[in-house]
Amino acid sequence: MQANAGFFALRLTNCLLPPSFRAEFNPPSACAQELAAMKVRNSLKSLRGRHRANRLVRRKGRVYVINKVQRRFKARQG
Repeated sequence: MQANAGFFALRLTNCLLPPSFRAEFNPPSACAQELAAMKVRNSLKSLRGRHRANRLVRRKGRVYVINKVQRRFKARQG
């Protein structure tokens, strides 16, 4: 069981490594799957209602939907 725990710890920290080291440990798309991509939409009204913890925030002239509970509900208007 300890060997599996080391593997998962290595996999989670690989996204922080430089690309030259990262290629040795993971396939190219593994880091992209671990990080949630931000959706870009013209209107955020429908995305705001997807989760109860979603919040509309205006930062630097852009409107974002953020969620600190479920990070996968990120979105940006524009």
